[in-house]
Amino acid sequence: MQTLLIESLFDDIYMQIRNNILTITCNDLYIIKERFYTKCNEYKGNTDNLTGLTELLVAMFLKAFKDELNLQYNIESDVPKIGYNHRENKVDYAFLSSDNKIKYGVSVKRGNDSITLKDHEKNTGIINKFKYKITVVQDLFRLDNIKKGAHGPFKSVTIIFKAIENSNHLKIINDIVSNHDEYEHNYIVLEGNNKILFHQLKEKLGINY
Repeated sequence: MQTLLIESLFDDIYMQIRNNILTITCNDLYIIKERFYTKCNEYKGNTDNLTGLTELLVAMFLKAFKDELNLQYNIESDVPKIGYNHRENKVDYAFLSSDNKIKYGVSVKRGNDSITLKDHEKNTGIINKFKYKITVVQDLFRLDNIKKGAHGPFKSVTIIFKAIENSNHLKIINDIVSNHDEYEHNYIVLEGNNKILFHQLKEKLGINY
């Protein structure tokens, strides 16, 4: 019985996303996450150590997105690739072709927080260019490392759940998108964004069918 209830819970969430794939907004997906956390808080008293929901919701959305477009790629999570600096980085979700090449990459972030760079990430081109030690810059560095390595380039997008309130952080994102086509990277912020997520993802990844 417990297994059936859990399976039903996840299946119901997925089917809500699948059945509304063409109308669900970016903010809708954010609200689903927030309501889940609210319910968990009611039962648990807090949401400490509650991780993975953002990735799960994006995984469900990507599956529905792929099926709606009939994309002939496999979606895999935490896909490791060796970059140009000979170090491994992972793509949160990758649309993989039959020869295991990444066609599209998707990163998932709860917010755009300050981070601690690893030693090999310090004093590198992207980090120095954008100066701020924040999630989106580190994420761009890691994706670009893969794209400049043996794997080669692919289009990518970072999905950020929480709204970005720091004006300097917003300027960096706008700068990357507006002035640096060479990175082939874009961003979707969910909270407060009433645009249709399906169309946003198609546009940001450059999918024209």
